Parts: sequence; C-alpha cells; structure tokens
Amino acid sequence: MSERLMKKFGSGNFYLLAFLVAFALFILLQVFVMQGVLGYYENKYPGFIRDFQKAISNMNTKPELMTEPMWAVQNLSQFIGTGILAILMIIVFWKSFALDWKGFKSEWRSHVPTIIFGFVIVIILDNVLAQLSNLFQVPGDAT
Repeated sequence: MSERLMKKFGSGNFYLLAFLVAFALFILLQVFVMQGVLGYYENKYPGFIRDFQKAISNMNTKPELMTEPMWAVQNLSQFIGTGILAILMIIVFWKSFALDWKGFKSEWRSHVPTIIFGFVIVIILDNVLAQLSNLFQVPGDAT
C-alpha cells in the first residue's frame, strides 16, 4: 500500500504527509475513543461527564476529584487510540518494517551496542536533569 502512495507523492512528500496524518490521528483517535468511553460511563453513572469536566478543570488544585472511572477514561482512551494508530502504521508501512528488520538482522552486532548506548545516554541525561532541578530548586517532581 505504501509503495503505491510513494509513487504518487514521492518518497519525501509521502513521509511528510504520513507524519502529519499520524500526528493528527494521534490526537483525534484519542478524542474519539474518549467520547465513546465517556458515553458508556454517562449511561452507567448519570452526571459523569459534568463531574469529569469539573475534575479536569480543577486537576491542579483538587486532584482528589478524579475518581477511578475518570482515570480509566483517560487511560483507556490514550491506550486504545495509540493502539489503533500503531496498527494502522504497521499496515501502511509493512514492507518498510520488513526491509528494516532484514537490515537489522544482517548488521545486529553494530545496531545492538548503539541501542544500549542510547539507553545509557537517556538514563544519564535523566539523572543530570534531576540534579539540575535540585540545583535550581525547581518545585515538584516529574515522576
């Protein structure tokens, strides 16, 4: 499927278009799924949407307003929306993923150390940023 679209748009334009569509779908799919899950909970608990809006608008001052079903709405909508997007990307880019996997298998000895090095760098930078936050006495915690 992606080969046909690449021929039509050109490879550079295709990947730019795929990025923009995926970015929009990342947000929109979560919103649409959230509407469905909110509808389910509204039928089960009348007034749920009103309470959910109040809890979201007062999240910084009164986090105790968020109930388990409200967290479920947020978590499920994000998980399902992202899952749908991942499945769509696998369908569209199947041949590219297969080609990349073949390249990875043939040169795994150079790729695996790069991946491990990347993890180490991320952990080191996380610690550096935590130390900078402590040094500048930034309130709160990102964990």
